[in-house]
Amino acid sequence: MPAFPFHTWLPDAHVEAPTAGSVVLAALLLKMGGYGLFRIIMPMLPSVDKIFVTVIAIIAVLSIVYGAFLALAQKDIKKLVAYSSVSHMGFVTLGAVAFTWMSVTGAMFQQFSHGIITCVLFMSAGTIQHVVGTRVIADLGGLADRMPKFAVLMMAGFMASLGLPGMSGFVAEFMVLTGSYATLPSYTMFVVFLSVATTAAYHLWAMQKAMFGPILKKYINVHDAHNYELFSMAMIIVLSLIFGIQPGLITDIMGTAATQLISTEPIALLSQVGVI
Repeated sequence: MPAFPFHTWLPDAHVEAPTAGSVVLAALLLKMGGYGLFRIIMPMLPSVDKIFVTVIAIIAVLSIVYGAFLALAQKDIKKLVAYSSVSHMGFVTLGAVAFTWMSVTGAMFQQFSHGIITCVLFMSAGTIQHVVGTRVIADLGGLADRMPKFAVLMMAGFMASLGLPGMSGFVAEFMVLTGSYATLPSYTMFVVFLSVATTAAYHLWAMQKAMFGPILKKYINVHDAHNYELFSMAMIIVLSLIFGIQPGLITDIMGTAATQLISTEPIALLSQVGVI
């Protein structure tokens, strides 16, 4: 779990990894911390949420806000996506520590949603690196003119990541914020005012700089992404749309687990989840 201040390993790991490595890291390995939180920590140490609620909530809020502001300052599009992961995974921590049915279900859904959406973002960064030869945002521009299909899919991925209604990212973060407001109103409002606008800013800024505006002369002869790259991105975006429009397909299952987490006695819960 790349929570502030223990997040510094993540950006460099993503930048140094190949595209496939970044996709696996974002989609699977980042989720191990959240999985351990829901599967082990909350059942075995249920009082931790109550005793350290303020500390964990502050860490969650700092992760969300700090990650968003650092993403806004990045020059490398892959590093921007990496810092956005720090911000998005902060919602998982916030939802868990709020300890309401809505927030815990939203945190679980955020794990799933972030896993699929971030794949598109890292695939986009990898495609740009492959076709253009650089990931530096300032050196890009006007690529949508030469890569129209890729631009549409990349924009859809960025919109899903910033929380556009109708995509899974919106549902997950809305559930976390709605559920968290009941027990952590001040922290939740702080996140709403600072993080949401900043998240939209760095996504839109990166898209505008990389894809739109006048095309640079050195990119006149670049080609669109290969069909297999476009197909892979499109399938993931379709998944985000499906679960954004019909979140009940997966939140009903997660909601059952959330009910057990917040309402069952610790020993009985350990038996139900298979720990003992």
